[in-house]
Amino acid sequence: MTAISFVMEKPEINGPVNFTAPSTIQNHTFSKALGRALKRPSFFKTPGFMIRLLMGELGEAFLASQRVIPEKLEKHGFPFTYPNIDEALSTL
Repeated sequence: MTAISFVMEKPEINGPVNFTAPSTIQNHTFSKALGRALKRPSFFKTPGFMIRLLMGELGEAFLASQRVIPEKLEKHGFPFTYPNIDEALSTL
């Protein structure tokens, strides 16, 4: 919500904006961090076919490699609250 407010207050920001964290991580790293945050084991990898079966076309998008960076937010000095995934998930 903070990033959306930031963009709304800056008329010079226009067009699509990527609302993502500045650092990219792989799904395996995210799963491990989520497991730590939820105090649950995360040593099982969900097979791709299972994700496709449960999520359909959205599963394909989920499994595709995406390297998205918040270029406009960084360019305009947005102050990211959580510098890494562990800090972000600790608020859950």
